[in-house]
Amino acid sequence: MTFNDRGQIVGIDGWRAFLWKDGRRIDAGEYAELAYTVAINNRGQIVHSAILWQNGRTYNLLELLKEQDRTLIKKRLPRLTAVDINDRGQIFCEGGVLLTPE
Repeated sequence: MTFNDRGQIVGIDGWRAFLWKDGRRIDAGEYAELAYTVAINNRGQIVHSAILWQNGRTYNLLELLKEQDRTLIKKRLPRLTAVDINDRGQIFCEGGVLLTPE
C-alpha cells in the first residue's frame, strides 16, 4: 500500500488494485498477472503490473508507447512490470526501463 501528497491511497486486494479517495474505495483494475507493486503519483495516476489507471480507465502500458519503443521493450524484457510513476507520468519498470507514454 502507498499514498500520494493528496492523501489518496492505493493498494492491492487479491488480484485487484484499489484507490481510497474521499472516504470511498474505487476499483483500479485487475492484475494481468500476480504482482505486488502498486504506485500512485500526485496526479492520481496509478500503475500496477503492466497497467496504467487514470480517470477511471485502465490502459495497457505497451499500447501507450510508440511502435518502435514497444518492439524494443518486447525484445529486452520477458514481461513489463511497472514499479513507480512520477508526477510527469513517467513510469519506472523492472529492468531499469523508464517509459514516457505519448
